[in-house]
Amino acid sequence: MTNDNEELKVIYSALDDCRRLIAAGKVQRWDVVKWGVTVNVALATATAAIPFEGAFDLFGLAVPFSFIPFGLAVVVAFVSWLLVSHYNRRTTGARSIRIRRFGGLSRPRHRDGSQASPRAARRVTWEP
Repeated sequence: MTNDNEELKVIYSALDDCRRLIAAGKVQRWDVVKWGVTVNVALATATAAIPFEGAFDLFGLAVPFSFIPFGLAVVVAFVSWLLVSHYNRRTTGARSIRIRRFGGLSRPRHRDGSQASPRAARRVTWEP
C-alpha cells in the first residue's frame, strides 16, 4: 500500500465517524421529541381526568390536585428541551468538525488540478 492510500483510509474513517455522530444525533433528538410528546399527552389526559374539587395547602396557597400533572408536564417539557439542545450542539459540532477538517475535499478537482465549479461538481468525480 502506498502512503496516499493509507491517508485516504484515515480521511474516510474520520468522515465516517462524523457521519455516524450526525446520524446518531438525529435519532436521539427524534426519540426525545417522541417521548416528550407522549408523556405530555398522558399528563394532559391525567389532568383532564382529575376533578377540580380537591386542593392542598402549599405555603398558604390552595393548589388544586389537577396542577400536579400540569407541573410534571412543564418539567418534562423543560428536560426535553434541554436534551434536544444538547443533541443539536453535538450534531452541529460534528458538522463543523467535518467542514473544518475536510472542507477542501468537498469540491472535486479536474484532471488538470483546477477545482470544479459547484454546478459542475455534480458531474466530476473526486480524484486525489
